[in-house]
Amino acid sequence: MSPLSEKKVAVQTEVHRELAVLKAIDKSPDINQRNLAKETRMALGLVNSYLKRLIRMGLIKIKEAPGRRYLYYLTPKGLTEKSRLTYEYMYHSIQFYGKARLQCRKCFHECLEKEFRLVAFLGYSELAEIAYLTLQEYDLQFAGIYDSVDPGKLFFGHRLNTINDINLKKKPYDLLLYTGLKTPEVCKSLKGIVFRELF
Repeated sequence: MSPLSEKKVAVQTEVHRELAVLKAIDKSPDINQRNLAKETRMALGLVNSYLKRLIRMGLIKIKEAPGRRYLYYLTPKGLTEKSRLTYEYMYHSIQFYGKARLQCRKCFHECLEKEFRLVAFLGYSELAEIAYLTLQEYDLQFAGIYDSVDPGKLFFGHRLNTINDINLKKKPYDLLLYTGLKTPEVCKSLKGIVFRELF
């Protein structure tokens, strides 16, 4: 991935996280930080830093409630920003979907040309879902999905395997397609694993 693409992904991730926090608070003002972390699928410390930032920006107000609890609510500026971010997220999602479908089709055509039949995914994400749906258009077989989180979770009826389950000597796939978002932790766990990237 080029530095420019990485920057674009980072900006989209910021937009997605801010929007997730704003939506969750708008839906449940009495939500605590632990439940906010579950709802947004972010680490507790990350949620805390986003809350502080959104409060500083004047998008969220905080009010103390009985029982050492806090209530969060969106300010008028926060409601406007939530609408703007929703539009921006939808716009980027539509662009991303089109580009991802195109890249997946190109990749799966190459698989057929090279007589690959078994395709596995590395990374549980929206890209993995798009890749899986596109795979159904081809005479190729889905060989499983690996990720560093949520082992056992279902992905279109298939169990999510851990990255440690990847057998480097006896591969149960012809192609391992990277369909996740790279973070320093994920990059560290991918050492020695050969995979193909879409972008």
